[in-house]
Amino acid sequence: MKLSHLSDWLIPLEVFATGLIILGVALNAYNVYPLNIIVGLATCITWGVISLAWRKVSLLTVQVICGIMYIVGWLHVWRM
Repeated sequence: MKLSHLSDWLIPLEVFATGLIILGVALNAYNVYPLNIIVGLATCITWGVISLAWRKVSLLTVQVICGIMYIVGWLHVWRM
């Protein structure tokens, strides 16, 4: 079975994004700040790209909301 052109770059990106999620959860569990926020935001961006390729509005909505939360949280902490 031959992979389509889209799958050629999408499958490795999915694997990378999954690794980012696992890393982000581990960093959150051990409260490694601010790296946990940076990795979480990178995860949202990566899965956002994947959701656009999949044309999954529900997944894109979750990523946009999570990304906004990460950015607002980052700005809130740095302003204090």
